Amino acid sequence: DKKEMARIKQGKAVYSTLCTTCHGADGKGFTTDDKLVMGPSLVGSPRVNGHPALSVSTVLYGLEGPIDGKTYAAQLMVPMGTNDDKWVAGVISYIRTSFGNTGAPVTPKMVAKIRKSDARKKHWTQAEIEKAHDMVMTDRSKWILTASTNPGALKNAIDGKMSTRYDTKGVQKKGMWLNIELPET
Repeated sequence: DKKEMARIKQGKAVYSTLCTTCHGADGKGFTTDDKLVMGPSLVGSPRVNGHPALSVSTVLYGLEGPIDGKTYAAQLMVPMGTNDDKWVAGVISYIRTSFGNTGAPVTPKMVAKIRKSDARKKHWTQAEIEKAHDMVMTDRSKWILTASTNPGALKNAIDGKMSTRYDTKGVQKKGMWLNIELPET
């Protein structure tokens, strides 16, 4: 809607002047002349495309240390929690809907709720943020998957890797199905 589009546009303006310093204009991470990568790529990031709480918490309170085992030159995502909920929602909405990412936009109401529930006094580490939001990082080993076609490749649908995927091994036809049964609501 118009409000969402305005929020994304505002987020793009912030990203273009602030976030590009570490994450690059293309979201792939800014590389210095000395070949140092300042910050992680946001393209296809499971934290960007996953539950909004991961992105919101990161922007509000910052993130330090290695990301997926890699250390970056900046070593710290600076907390941006002094900005209001609309500002935070705009930046995150832009990132989640740009660079080929598939996350849904975030509302200021969502940011306010997460801000209230987290109430941190220090930066997150990757391990801490994933543990704190473990309802988001569901243990997929308990999911039950069935499909009418190519059931052997179903594990690829939920393995969390961008390099793998489930496919039907052919043209999709009427009547094909895929079912994911979750262990709890």
